[in-house]
Amino acid sequence: MIEDAVAGDDDARAWDERLGWAFGLVADDPAERAVALARLVRARQGVEGAFDRYNTAWRLTLPLGTTERYRHPDVLRAYQLIHEARRYALPDCLWNRHEVEELGAWPGM
Repeated sequence: MIEDAVAGDDDARAWDERLGWAFGLVADDPAERAVALARLVRARQGVEGAFDRYNTAWRLTLPLGTTERYRHPDVLRAYQLIHEARRYALPDCLWNRHEVEELGAWPGM
């Protein structure tokens, strides 16, 4: 389900659009580094907010059984939001990537 939604999103162009700013984290220019660091902070806040929403949905579905909770539309949507937010933040974007035969061939490297 979620994996299907991002199946074509791991090419080099998509990677650059999502995370090209990360090169600024190691830039020599302090202003460029500051911009990249601010972007990283916002991305991390987005991930934390998505986890907060997921935890809220999980708590609200507490009366349901475990299987029903995992299938509840609010929980599923909150999980999708976590996945989406993590695609734009470091180091999260490096986890759960598509498998490639050679790591060096992965556009995210």
